[in-house]
Amino acid sequence: MNFVETIRAAGVACDNGSFPVVLEPEDAVDWLICSAVSAEPLAESESCLSAMQPVVAAVSAIAEKVGAKKSVIAVRSDDAPAAQALAQAIATSHAPVELFRTDAYYPANDIPVLVHRITGRLIAERGIPADVGCAVCGVQQALDILAALEGTHVTDRYITVTGAVKRQLLLKAPIGSRIAACAAEAGPLPADACLIVGGPMRGKLLTAPSAIEATVVSRTTESIIVLPRDHPLIARGKQPLETILRRVKSSCGNCRLCTDFCPRYGLGHSMRPNRIMQNHRRGDKGLGNDEFSEAFGDAVNCCGCGVCDVVCPVNLQPRRVNAFYRGGIVKRGILVPRERQPEVRQTPGIRGIETDRLTALLGLSEYAGSHSFDLRELSADEVSIAFARKPGRNMYLIRSAEFSPCRCRRTGGGGCSPPR
Repeated sequence: MNFVETIRAAGVACDNGSFPVVLEPEDAVDWLICSAVSAEPLAESESCLSAMQPVVAAVSAIAEKVGAKKSVIAVRSDDAPAAQALAQAIATSHAPVELFRTDAYYPANDIPVLVHRITGRLIAERGIPADVGCAVCGVQQALDILAALEGTHVTDRYITVTGAVKRQLLLKAPIGSRIAACAAEAGPLPADACLIVGGPMRGKLLTAPSAIEATVVSRTTESIIVLPRDHPLIARGKQPLETILRRVKSSCGNCRLCTDFCPRYGLGHSMRPNRIMQNHRRGDKGLGNDEFSEAFGDAVNCCGCGVCDVVCPVNLQPRRVNAFYRGGIVKRGILVPRERQPEVRQTPGIRGIETDRLTALLGLSEYAGSHSFDLRELSADEVSIAFARKPGRNMYLIRSAEFSPCRCRRTGGGGCSPPR
């Protein structure tokens, strides 16, 4: 098997715009970028692994396989433990790998933003890094690829468990193990506890006990955040979409903060949340496909980072409005034209929110500030693996670590095959 077939057969996770979805044998790669940037507040698995795992060796091995001319590991400027460990590993191994320190802001880990910061190249709307000669992976992906090259399949995931817990953990958990069991390793869960699987900006909110019990660790799970039910993040996540849409019509003042802070708008993409909000106030009844595309077509370029939600002065959640109209575009079968040659609009750099400020705005400051996590391994007698995109369908309960290879391709379709 060639390199791409090897990592796919090992079950390396497929992320949007990175390995191994977009990397084909014919792709020419000039840059290999490994992101050790902590994606969101409290989600620090990449940072923890950078300080204790052979990330530099993994990046060197991947660069050799894909023929990359330059290899870079990006790390946040305020993440001293990870930066020191990576710099020492590079110096000791004399590996041809550079360390790039990005400012401590969100979303510094967004792939188009990261590619532009490091290489100066702009990825087109709905494009992929391979379009500009780049390959991007996260730390866990790099380590999984290194293991695949050594003949080991992906069966575990490193997850940070943090928030309102007795002790913060970096947990090595089998894929398919229960999220509730992972959270319980950090201490007994309060009866009214809610979970966010992923980061506080893009993560999945779990409030019902049945949902918490049914959710399992996937190949892309990075963190579990435990919060009390009365936390503002929980209240915001539970707000019905109908309420949000009504509030937009009555409260949006077209201040443009959502657009000015949008990272994709800063990169020159057609993404103006304020325009979508204003057009929603006018209504979408009776619009033909052309008019609907003109009014709401920007929604397909939303990356879902949630910066617009945080900066909105009246808490209107533009991200969910974008998602609503993106669904409408898909339902109508509209093909929105794609800008293939964007130009950066914000010359000082892509705007974002400082990590410390974002943490405070989200009400998470009391749980943040520590890069120290106790390492623990979770054992599971059985795991549940979903082989369909919709949860609850085609669930297979298996009692061993036998995972089928991922069938995903560049188009992102196909899902994963059932166990043999």
